[in-house]
Amino acid sequence: MDATHSFAPLLIVLLIAFAVPIFLSRIKHLSIPIVVGEIVAGMIVGRSGFSFVPPDDLLVGIFANFGIVFLMFLSGMEIDFNSLRSSAPTPGRSGRKVLGWHFRTSL
Repeated sequence: MDATHSFAPLLIVLLIAFAVPIFLSRIKHLSIPIVVGEIVAGMIVGRSGFSFVPPDDLLVGIFANFGIVFLMFLSGMEIDFNSLRSSAPTPGRSGRKVLGWHFRTSL
């Protein structure tokens, strides 16, 4: 059982992780977030694009799982609970409830 591991896919992922923020900071007319650029670059080199990185690579899979957990953690930290609380249903005129300031329902 000869198991050989290549670090080339991990090297590709690390190069993209370093190159995409530099590339996006140099181009001023592209105003997309760095995370979106890295996701698009990952799609290009992954199985959705040119398949430079195999989908069954163990190290890349570990980093992918860690990355999605970290992304969800950061997005959860950005939630403003005060703005969610202000859009709660409040009683309106004629017994109807107003949801935020956008529309009314007849509940």
